[in-house]
Amino acid sequence: MNSSIDKVGVILLAAGISTRMSGTDKIIAPINGLPAFWYPLKTLIDSHVIDQISIIASETNISKIKQYLENWNFPKTIHVFVGGKFRQDSVRIGIESLSDSDIIVIHDAARPFITNKMLIQGLNEVKKTGCSTVAIKTTDSMKIVSSENFSIKSLDRTKIWNIQTPQFFIQKILQESHQKTLNTKEIFTDDTSLVESQGYQTKIFEGSNTNIKITTQDDLILAETILKSGIINNG
Repeated sequence: MNSSIDKVGVILLAAGISTRMSGTDKIIAPINGLPAFWYPLKTLIDSHVIDQISIIASETNISKIKQYLENWNFPKTIHVFVGGKFRQDSVRIGIESLSDSDIIVIHDAARPFITNKMLIQGLNEVKKTGCSTVAIKTTDSMKIVSSENFSIKSLDRTKIWNIQTPQFFIQKILQESHQKTLNTKEIFTDDTSLVESQGYQTKIFEGSNTNIKITTQDDLILAETILKSGIINNG
């Protein structure tokens, strides 16, 4: 249980379409014998800074996720809901389920290697700024490319960060931003983009290259390698 006055709720997004997984649902794809979403969920369950968790599932995997949860019998109560058409629709469902939380953390269930250190640092930052996210500095050269795949402009990579999850928000900021964008036709790829569209700034803090997202079969192989290496420290 979170010992501060702030109640912290987590939206674990598990409703994405696994378009590049050759028919495999990336959320329940096995990593070392356990479904991928077990790893971030176990970290959230074990963390003393997290009070409640809502999993936003798809219509196709919700029954399997519920069955896994029943078998695992975790000590914290976990609520499961069917998500919406787009990511922001699924997040809104999660926000409604965590209406009594002071801070909301959003994490992709397809990122198995979240750490407690990320959670603690993100919560420290969000209490100061209202919005924060983990990210890593890009190491590649970056270019803007035309529709014909010709290079238009090179970007200064020292200013480019790859945004990851978890992302952290004061509940009121996140809820009001989602409400104001409810009828927009714009599709946001993450929630920092959504709140920034409403004038808020996001504090970036550096995460880890091991915080990968499962999007292809190759990522499952990489996840197995990371796990077996023992480099994940969840202290």
